[in-house]
Amino acid sequence: MASETHQAPSTARIEAFSDGVIAIIITIMVIDLRPPVDAIDAGLVTGVLGPMAPKLASYALSFVIVAVMWVNHHELLRLAPGASRRLMWWNVNLLFWMSLIPMTTAILGERVFLPAAQILYAAVGFACATSFTLLRIHILRQSGSLGNRAAYLSIARSLVGPLFYLAAIAGTFAGPYVALVMFCSVMVYFLFPLFR
Repeated sequence: MASETHQAPSTARIEAFSDGVIAIIITIMVIDLRPPVDAIDAGLVTGVLGPMAPKLASYALSFVIVAVMWVNHHELLRLAPGASRRLMWWNVNLLFWMSLIPMTTAILGERVFLPAAQILYAAVGFACATSFTLLRIHILRQSGSLGNRAAYLSIARSLVGPLFYLAAIAGTFAGPYVALVMFCSVMVYFLFPLFR
């Protein structure tokens, strides 16, 4: 009788669950985009776009950040040899922090120049970026490729995200625009390689 080799289950369920959570995150963010009552009566620009500009900008920023994380998440899970219990928990940890993005997006949209709103947004961004890095390290260790140069480069690249968010927190004390520039910078940093 031939011996059967034990194979870890596929990561398909992890991906499907993650896709569902991320879809809900984006849905919650867009539901929060409510124009003021009778805003359209004042005109599209002065009644809707003007008053909603900070909310629209924070939504667009968060949407792109979530989209970049979703794309990178799919690419990262392809490296996982299977769905281990630890992988599930590292993934759930990431999804927990991502689920707070709609709340911080709404707060930032309401008070875009308030240091407390910027710090809260940056803190959740830091937690998301750190959790993504920890997930990356676990998958690279699980796949046996943690020791090679490409793995170290991908980890180093992941660590840039938490550093940007820490810089954003520090930047709130330097002026109202520094943190906003850092938020946009982290988005561009991770978005650009996807189109190379």
